[in-house]
Amino acid sequence: MLNEEIEQAVHTFLNEIEKEIECIKKNASKMPSQVRPATDSLPM
Repeated sequence: MLNEEIEQAVHTFLNEIEKEIECIKKNASKMPSQVRPATDSLPM
């Protein structure tokens, strides 16, 4: 009984992560291929 609940929770969790990854991939593809590290844009 408990195992089923855990399995369901893990499944839901993984689905959410997959959606996040897809979103990140879409956003990343819009960026220039050479993304500068954030430290480059910080003033010295």
